Amino acid sequence: MIEIIFALTFTIGLLGTIVILLRKAPLLSAMPESNEALSKILGSKIKEGSKNIPGVKDFSYEPYLHKALSKVRVFSLKTDRKTSALLDNLRQRNQQKRSSTRDNYWEELKKAKDGK
Repeated sequence: MIEIIFALTFTIGLLGTIVILLRKAPLLSAMPESNEALSKILGSKIKEGSKNIPGVKDFSYEPYLHKALSKVRVFSLKTDRKTSALLDNLRQRNQQKRSSTRDNYWEELKKAKDGK
């Protein structure tokens, strides 16, 4: 039952995509082939449109960028601290295992020598 639903959804989505592409084919064929020309056209349209929005002329992205980078830095420092703590725990466990196996080694060697 669920396979039928997935197949039906996929088919409807595929048909919808084909319909959209067929409707937009004339517009797509009229577009320039070069990516640089397209980016220049879109860039100029975006700049012209953004000039009409109030408050955009004085808007600065630097405070938001500073805040975002500060958050990323704090996150990376927290991650580093937690990773360091996990590594220390692993080293301590490994050292305890080594010390316990070394003690058993010598005891087993003495037992083997005595024949017990």
